[in-house]
Amino acid sequence: MKKFFSYAIKGIGIILFIWILTQIDVGELKRSLTSVSLVHLLLTLILFPVIYAIKSYRWHVMTSSAGAQTNVRSSTQIYMSGLFLGIATPGKLGEAMKIPALMSRGLSFKSATGITILDRLLDVAILGALGIWAIGALVSVKLAILILIIVVLFSLIAILLRRLTLKLLPKLDVRSWSLAISLTVVNWAVYFLQLWILAVGFGISIDVPTFIAIMTLVGIISILPIAPAGLGTRDATLLFFFGSMNIPAEQSIAFSFTIFVLTIVASSIGAYFWIKYPLKKINAQEPLQN
Repeated sequence: MKKFFSYAIKGIGIILFIWILTQIDVGELKRSLTSVSLVHLLLTLILFPVIYAIKSYRWHVMTSSAGAQTNVRSSTQIYMSGLFLGIATPGKLGEAMKIPALMSRGLSFKSATGITILDRLLDVAILGALGIWAIGALVSVKLAILILIIVVLFSLIAILLRRLTLKLLPKLDVRSWSLAISLTVVNWAVYFLQLWILAVGFGISIDVPTFIAIMTLVGIISILPIAPAGLGTRDATLLFFFGSMNIPAEQSIAFSFTIFVLTIVASSIGAYFWIKYPLKKINAQEPLQN
């Protein structure tokens, strides 16, 4: 029943995407899709392995610092398998399968859970900070300030409850913290560069700060567990912002749908690791290849 409910929730995005298709010129959409520069398309695809490599190494830095008996290769196996499961499940809940993988390598349940949560929190923190800036730049400065105040208040509460929050955080040394944060920043920089290259390939011309602000909000909304890989929600958000800049709806959807397709294609890298080194082996106490 829970599984049916999860997939039903994801169907919301698919229904939204189908509805959007009924509101635009499909013929013009096809022309927009075929107009993309193949060079820009290839460059966009090539940057996926770069992003995955950065994330996998960040995962290795954190897990090894926390005391896991692992190396770069096995860390990559675990992370990429979890990445594939995350794309395939609502809200990326499948990434929780990395917890038993870490436990098999010497971490306690608390440490393994803390590492998995921290891996997501680092991305959320950067995206959240950019999101507040994006709201100020695109929507309302007053709203951005209000959200910032709320975030600060929650942060103060977290500090007051530091005994509880510190228990949830994994014990990493200062160097590992610094490296993990730096890798997160670099990862997001490559991510926005990737999207910018694709947009240029479609002939979409927007100044860089505005483009980053739009794609930040698109990224936040795409996280909602109501669509597979942001299908539908990403399209609707881009229609709203790109439409306000007189970018044709068909061009916006072509850009958005290409992001979806490339994400699915790139996830085949994670699928390879899942097939060859499935995380379910951990539950059976079978060692991953080192």
